[in-house]
Amino acid sequence: MKLFTVIAAMLFSLAFGQIAVADLKVAYVDGQAVLNDSAAGKRERGKIEDFFKKKKAELQKEEKKLASMKKKFDKDKLTMSKSQSEKWQIDFRDKVQGFQKKTQDAQREVQQKEREFSRKAAAEIQKIVDAIAKEKKVNLVLEKNRSGLVFADASMDITPEVMKRFDKKFKR
Repeated sequence: MKLFTVIAAMLFSLAFGQIAVADLKVAYVDGQAVLNDSAAGKRERGKIEDFFKKKKAELQKEEKKLASMKKKFDKDKLTMSKSQSEKWQIDFRDKVQGFQKKTQDAQREVQQKEREFSRKAAAEIQKIVDAIAKEKKVNLVLEKNRSGLVFADASMDITPEVMKRFDKKFKR
């Protein structure tokens, strides 16, 4: 009797499992492509790149000043007293440390801007994917780069629609 119940339960789950799979509608999205290839993503990355270039130019200018100071010191150190030389070296070391701090701060700022954009964009992409899934009655949406997706028919790709809506949302 127990064997019959187990077999009946297995057959029941197989039969209804097939029905559930047949009703399953799957799609996938390439979130990285939306971030990198959309007009909004490119625009935001451009802003971050411009910010980075500005900071880099400022730091290079300061680095040249430090190199010039060092060169002048190397030239003048023979005529300096020991106390003048020590004072200069302490001052120079402080300036180098300040420069290193500015460099680290600039890197952190750029990374913060990238993280902030990625966070806001990911939240918006999720809303867009949810809306598309509801409209198209999709039961499961996979992220192309994180799901282990090896192959999927292009008709299942909702990336272009997500990208279009993402650009529309962030049009500026």
